[in-house]
Amino acid sequence: DRGSKVSLQRLAGQRFKALEKAIAADGPFAVEGELCRTPLAAFREHDTLRTCLCHGTAKVFLGRGSDWLVTFKMITLGSRESERTSKAFDRQEAEELLGDLKKRRKQLESALRQLRETIGQGT
Repeated sequence: DRGSKVSLQRLAGQRFKALEKAIAADGPFAVEGELCRTPLAAFREHDTLRTCLCHGTAKVFLGRGSDWLVTFKMITLGSRESERTSKAFDRQEAEELLGDLKKRRKQLESALRQLRETIGQGT
C-alpha cells in the first residue's frame, strides 16, 4: 500500500517535509500530488516566519499613532554550526505578508482538498 510509505510526524515542519516527499516526482503519490507541488512550495517560502514565531524571540517597538515595528531573532543549533536568523517588519509590511500568506494558504488548502478527493476515489 502506497500510504504506508508516508509517515506524518508530530511537528508542523516535519509534516510539510513528509508531504513534499510523498508528492514529489518520485514519491508514492507523484501523479495525484502534481497539482499540490507548486502551492506547497509557495506556502513553504514563509517557513522561516513560522519558525521565528514559534521558536524565536521578538521585540516590538511602538511609534506614534498606529505605527509599530517588530523584530524577530532566532538561533538554530545544528550538529556542526549554529545559524542566526533575524527578521523585521513594520505594520505595512506585516499586513502585506499576512495577505500573501492567506492567499497562499487558500491555494494550498484547495490543492490538498483535490488531492484528498483524488486519492479517496482511487481506493
